[in-house]
Amino acid sequence: MKLSINWIIGHSAVIAELSAKWINVKITELAGDFSLILLTERVLDDMNELANEGEELISTEFERLSKSIEAVLKENSYVKPLGYIELRNHNGLNLFSGIAYSQGEIIAGPSTSKSYEVVNRVLYKLGLERRQDVDAFNHLGLDGVINGMSK
Repeated sequence: MKLSINWIIGHSAVIAELSAKWINVKITELAGDFSLILLTERVLDDMNELANEGEELISTEFERLSKSIEAVLKENSYVKPLGYIELRNHNGLNLFSGIAYSQGEIIAGPSTSKSYEVVNRVLYKLGLERRQDVDAFNHLGLDGVINGMSK
């Protein structure tokens, strides 16, 4: 079984503003004033079509982050940073990829790992406060979001 999840993640106000520009966008509220947008096939197709920067991937680190999606992220990263996360599972192998943007520039990534440490790095660059008792991935409850999506 192959599972692929694609998210835009950031501070709730920026995610709400970004989501208002696109039809059929679902926001998931997270802890710490963060939210994410699940990028369904339909939303990805709409962003690729309307941004019109091309569907060529920006890096081999990603399966779905096209030049058009990157243009949307860069354009919307001027108020607060935004991140893009891909989670893939193919035949039991988990891969986590991430990148973060601020002021239209890359501030973390692109990178891929077999652990969710790459997601943690992106989240810390987005401004999530570090805690001693829990890492960023679990602090925001992303494990629960993934479990809910894979059912």
